[in-house]
Amino acid sequence: QMYGETVVVSYGDHPPTRKVVSDENDFAPVAPTPAPRMSSPRRESIKRDANVVQGAILNSEHITPGKLFNPIRTMAKAQMEKEKAALARIEARQKLLPPPVDEIKIMRKKTEPAPIVVPPLEIPEEPEEEIVLAQNRRPSTPSPVRMPTPILVPRSRRTSHREPEPLIVATSRPVSRASRTSRVEIRAPTREENDWVQEVDRPKQAQNMLLERGGNESSAGSEYGGVMPPYLPQHQSFVPHQPQPAPPQKERNALHAPKQPWKLTIRKMNFLPGEQMDDTQIIDQVFAQIIDDCRRANAYRIRAIERDNVTAILKKHQIHPEQLNRQYEISTEVKIELIQSARLWPLYFNQIFEVIEERATENVFILLAVGESGIRLLIHNPENIQSPLSVQDHFEYGDIKDVMLEERQLLTIRTRSNMLVHLRTDQASQIRALIEKYLYGSAKTRNFVIGSSDYITNEPDHLSFAKGQRIELAEKSGVPRGWMHGRIHNRYGIFPAEHVVPEHVDERGNHPDVPAILNSPLSIYETRGDAYGYEYAEDGNGREKHTMLEFALLYFRPPRGDKRKDWSWKEVAKRVMWTDRPMQQSLLRLEGTEANKLACDVFLNLMKFMGDESFKKGESVTDVVYRIFMTMKRLDILRDEAYCQVIRQTTNNRSEKPDSAVKGWRMMIILTSFFDVSSVLKPYLMKHLADVANDSRRPFHGTAEQCIANLNKTVKFGGRKFLLNSNEIIEISKGKTVKRQTYFIPGGHKKVVNTSSVTVVEDIIKELCSDLNIRSASEQQEFVLCAVMDNVQSDVYYAKNDEYLLDISTELEQKKTGYSFHLRRAVWLHPLRLDSALYIDCMYYQILPDYQTGLLVNPQNNGHFSAATLDDIAKLAAYVYLANEEYRQHAIDERMVVTLLPQTALLSRIVTTDMWVDRVERKLRSMDTAISVAHARAAFLEVVEKWPSFGAQFTRVLSSTEHDREIAETVISVNRAGLRILSGDNYRTLAEYGLSAIGPVAKFSRGTTDFLDITVRGAERDIRMTIQTDKASDIARLISHYLFVYKTNKTTITAEAHRLN
Repeated sequence: QMYGETVVVSYGDHPPTRKVVSDENDFAPVAPTPAPRMSSPRRESIKRDANVVQGAILNSEHITPGKLFNPIRTMAKAQMEKEKAALARIEARQKLLPPPVDEIKIMRKKTEPAPIVVPPLEIPEEPEEEIVLAQNRRPSTPSPVRMPTPILVPRSRRTSHREPEPLIVATSRPVSRASRTSRVEIRAPTREENDWVQEVDRPKQAQNMLLERGGNESSAGSEYGGVMPPYLPQHQSFVPHQPQPAPPQKERNALHAPKQPWKLTIRKMNFLPGEQMDDTQIIDQVFAQIIDDCRRANAYRIRAIERDNVTAILKKHQIHPEQLNRQYEISTEVKIELIQSARLWPLYFNQIFEVIEERATENVFILLAVGESGIRLLIHNPENIQSPLSVQDHFEYGDIKDVMLEERQLLTIRTRSNMLVHLRTDQASQIRALIEKYLYGSAKTRNFVIGSSDYITNEPDHLSFAKGQRIELAEKSGVPRGWMHGRIHNRYGIFPAEHVVPEHVDERGNHPDVPAILNSPLSIYETRGDAYGYEYAEDGNGREKHTMLEFALLYFRPPRGDKRKDWSWKEVAKRVMWTDRPMQQSLLRLEGTEANKLACDVFLNLMKFMGDESFKKGESVTDVVYRIFMTMKRLDILRDEAYCQVIRQTTNNRSEKPDSAVKGWRMMIILTSFFDVSSVLKPYLMKHLADVANDSRRPFHGTAEQCIANLNKTVKFGGRKFLLNSNEIIEISKGKTVKRQTYFIPGGHKKVVNTSSVTVVEDIIKELCSDLNIRSASEQQEFVLCAVMDNVQSDVYYAKNDEYLLDISTELEQKKTGYSFHLRRAVWLHPLRLDSALYIDCMYYQILPDYQTGLLVNPQNNGHFSAATLDDIAKLAAYVYLANEEYRQHAIDERMVVTLLPQTALLSRIVTTDMWVDRVERKLRSMDTAISVAHARAAFLEVVEKWPSFGAQFTRVLSSTEHDREIAETVISVNRAGLRILSGDNYRTLAEYGLSAIGPVAKFSRGTTDFLDITVRGAERDIRMTIQTDKASDIARLISHYLFVYKTNKTTITAEAHRLN
């Protein structure tokens, strides 16, 4: 239609040039295009969102850390190849694009060409052949004959949807009567076949010119007609007609996104500190999220027990399953209850990151989960479809001291027990910021106002509300003075401040109209003293200074009379500074002559201990310390008096004795290890010690820091129960405050730990568990420290976690009994970890004796073993053989196989010793005998962990009575499965009760016989069991230990405890 015309084209800053349109390729640049394209560099891969784990399906529903799940990594690699190929195709297409056109001018000849006269032709009956070139086909009436028009394909970058372009039809004359013509349609590629299609707006003038140009004049009479004739199909000619104007087309910009191989979802990942659920729309969405996750076959981080909890809540409120499809019918209170329950789940509301834990000997790929209840290190097991995530370690925020970013990708978590966890990840800074939010709190204070009058407006940027409606204030810049910006649900806008009043109580529970002092932490102290009759002191601003001068001014006995107004600061200062003379009256205003006399005796003995007063004949340092201790135990008020005396004698000490001040601070170490102080003196004492400890230029700052630690331990655990023995007193007076104590671990391992006067059993368990790579406080609760006596019976004393180690040592030394401390695992609820060689040895050598005695093997009711049990025994015997370096040097014979098998298996008449030798040798031939000793022991533990009696402690009792049914000579077994009663001959199970059914456990005695009373909750009625045994205390302690760990960490370990049952 436009062939042969002159087109003026301007490229960028170059001058306009004339060009003759000879074919459709010359006309292709008519459509304007964007600025010149530069070859864009390769797009970087999309950065992962902080809430999405790489390589995950449906936002980390199936979490797959680095080298643990190859199929998903293969899928991810294939997807990356597809994206790379798509980018390559786009770059290739960009290279073929023409240069951009900035301006278009179409020059027409003023003279019209002469019309071409064509004689009429006879039209045959056969249908004409049509060639249709179209991008979009739509039904329409037959269009008139037109000249062929080149197809204009806009070249662009942004995706666009346009109205269908007009059909361009060319009708030809028949070739022959015999040949049968047909309608041929040629379609351009649809939009969906392109990856991205983009279009820019044309200039309005050029657009109108193109739309008004329905066709082109014939080139027969044109001066350019002989250059390039119009394209005609072979053996066909066209009948020209006057061109018809095309209907006007209006282009619309649009964005077309092709279907991608991923799915984006919006989830509530975690709750921040102080976050409240007060928005009904958020409550509805979180509730719908939980219900949707519970309905899945493999729930999203939801275990079976947690899904059962959801079912129980819905049943309690009589919510029918069909109502879950109409959640608007469910009350908000039910939704909030379910959400609050879900917030207690250990894995659900957590952000999970892939990290590499850097240990001393190896680097391990693990998952880090950060949530409300703490930090968890997870192990992913893709083979376990129901519970693919297992908790390896758990750190509560109260146990975390600091989170440091040592390098850009190295995050270090320091616990209060000085344990370090090194994690390497690209998201280290993001993880640190998230953990610090939970440590220090970062929830923004949400302010609310109440509408004092109706404000109704039609302005789009204003917020309408009714009187009494609650509005949350939201920050926004550019709000005019006298106006506020807020929201009601999802409606945002500004409103005049005169229509609202502040809400009386904010979210933190503070009252704006109440003085700030009543909302401060200082309000926890009583307004008037405590049981000792002290008065509460405040300065002019209502805040304490907590200096000893203030304490002396308020609570010390005045030097003259009983009026404080007669005091001078010089006189007060003398009462808190060192003196070389014994006191004639107490520092505090004590009532009674006896209390005053005892206070003076304490001060005199203190001067003797410090060397400022001579000893009497026959007196020793031990005698002096014992007198001070006995006096302080006799009258509690003298504890504060003794502390004040030590503070006085160590302040501005000018004694001629060079070690006077040193011994005074050592006495402070002893006092803080044994005695607490009153709530009134405590802030003053802590400030005095902190002032010395925080200034490295002052002498004894290290001793003051130790005193602070001792006092905190004393407040937490109550202080030492036994008086120091003479050796400990002498050593402390010489400056030796720690004792090197040896602790043994199963497997022949031992460790020497510096034990101070305030070291408790819990501290030793934590340190030894840290060597076993057990860092979770919940898992450390399963271990106990016991003292094994060096006697014939090898009696065992199980120490409590809050007992002081030196108290136990003092008591045993007084009995003149040899002893040694051993670490043992008493509770076996957490699964085995097998990630530490020392841990494997410890567990192996603790389980091996019970295996060899046959206590772990459960026979059937007929007394025989099943085929699966016999196969496991042969496999375990092979692993025991490979786990011993000496055994590997010799072949298995009848003598050796006896040491490899349980004793109960040797009693079997079906399988003889020769047959056992053959079974074990066959197992060895099927194994890799080149494995290390540690791997063999780990494989042994993996097999025996699946047995029902794994980790059980067995106690033989004289008799047990259940509902007046007495059974003599039974064995009591306590483990993760609960309480079981076994027969005394072949260990058959007679009765079994789960941990959740065990009720109160009480010990009582009748004469010289000990009994244990156990209540078991039944479905219909409770069962009461009475057990006669001399080990009643040990059984009661173990059951209580299991119940404590089970109830404390039920949400964390329930699934793991029953995973192998």
